Amino acid sequence: MTPGRASWMYVMVPVRAAKALGIDVTPHLAACGLELDVADPKATWYPYDAAQALWERLAAAAKDEAFGLTVAGAQNDDPASWGVLEYVARNSRDFGDALGRIARYGQLMHDHATVELRDDPAGGFFTYRIPEASSGPNRFAAQWAAAAWVLRGRKFVGADFNPLEVTFRHATPADLSTYQQVFRCPVRFGCPETGVLVSHADLARPMIGADVALLAVVDGHAKELVDRLPQKTLESQVRTYLTRALSTGGDSSLTAIASAIAMSTRTLQRRLGDEGLSHRDMVDEIRCELARRMVTHTQLSNNEMTFLLGFAEAPAFLRAFKRWVGQSPGEVRGKKGTE
Repeated sequence: MTPGRASWMYVMVPVRAAKALGIDVTPHLAACGLELDVADPKATWYPYDAAQALWERLAAAAKDEAFGLTVAGAQNDDPASWGVLEYVARNSRDFGDALGRIARYGQLMHDHATVELRDDPAGGFFTYRIPEASSGPNRFAAQWAAAAWVLRGRKFVGADFNPLEVTFRHATPADLSTYQQVFRCPVRFGCPETGVLVSHADLARPMIGADVALLAVVDGHAKELVDRLPQKTLESQVRTYLTRALSTGGDSSLTAIASAIAMSTRTLQRRLGDEGLSHRDMVDEIRCELARRMVTHTQLSNNEMTFLLGFAEAPAFLRAFKRWVGQSPGEVRGKKGTE
């Protein structure tokens, strides 16, 4: 897989915050091989691994295990931290429309990222996948992304809403207090994707002061910038198809996916293998995440979930759910009702 690249704007996110905290960023930039004094910032890109290393170094310098959450809170009133995405989002019709446009143009932050707003039985799942170094998920960048979407959303719509759930790929931290203060909802770690689950009602909240005429201008500009970037990864295309199929009772077979992305089944299978991916594993992983959210955030019956997730019969779904979660759907719902 081609290594990811990070934009100048993306690298500046932790740099601005570190400077505000009184941290001398010069030695950290030098150690990562990053030069920010460039002639054309908008056209400047860096190796994503270097940007990830910078997040790690600056978080260590700040002695802050929730550095990404701190950055998001400090920059919530700074439109420069999002660039053109800020103006596209704030002038969208409603919060769902804003998240959809951020997903469409998220590659402007780093060109190999996958940012998507997926339909979900409980509302919309806004997910964020980025290249990872051998050290694993970049927890600080993920913290910043998830918190920025939530905090900006509350500001844009003028409502102090809470997500239904937030998930992270990185391991559970020792101190959860900052996560709880920012998100005020269940937060899970060690998940397949970083993401924010938003209710239908919150997605429908109108954006305050949106300017339709300005949106047409900035949206067109953002589209032109994205059109110059590499196409979405194969993994992203497959995940998008599978999530849609498995949440609506659609065909999740390899043949159906290949047809949807204009590729032969044999070629798709070979390319997935080349990238270390398995169709069976991806189906199982996505089924697991969807099932968790269906059980926790909807009132769908076992039979309805069985059909939507593509199981032949309810007992097969119940066995899979018990394997994934360690409890039955009824036990999870009963536990939730006592909290």
